[in-house]
Amino acid sequence: MFEFDEKQLTLDLLNLKTPVIEVREEISYNVYNRIEFSLTYLRTKNSPDIEIVISSHEGMLAASLDLYDMLRLYKGIKTGIVEHQAASMAAILLQACDIRKCALHATLLIHCVSMGWVRFDQLTDRKKLNQLRRDLTLDQSRLEVIVAAHTGKSLKAVRRKMNENKMMTAEEALEFGLIDGII
Repeated sequence: MFEFDEKQLTLDLLNLKTPVIEVREEISYNVYNRIEFSLTYLRTKNSPDIEIVISSHEGMLAASLDLYDMLRLYKGIKTGIVEHQAASMAAILLQACDIRKCALHATLLIHCVSMGWVRFDQLTDRKKLNQLRRDLTLDQSRLEVIVAAHTGKSLKAVRRKMNENKMMTAEEALEFGLIDGII
């Protein structure tokens, strides 16, 4: 179910020279649906260049990876702008943008994947525990590959940075290659 006003969203996109899509909450399938609607509409207008304004501190892995792919495949130029924070999956989403900018005092965080929905039986049953370990390893690898591809860093360097689980300043994010410029 959509929790946004499609008519108002369409009017907002129509009235802007450069359409702006905001991500200001946890990245969920509700956010995915809103952005999918926006991008579908914009494709009918020949996929104009867009700005993605990000100020988010977390997100669901599956929804975020689906959104990353959707943005990556959008034909127009995508400029990502971090206003306050791009943490966790928001920092991964930023990597789908062609141009990645960050406000001077904003922060970014990349970290190892986590799952908050682990059931007790998954920890006590060896087969289920091994499956959980395989799933986490695969998801972690996906994130590392995305970050490495967009930063030019080795998988080992990306893994080391993710293991730090430490907020980066705009300057540190620029040095690591998560952004292209500071605004």
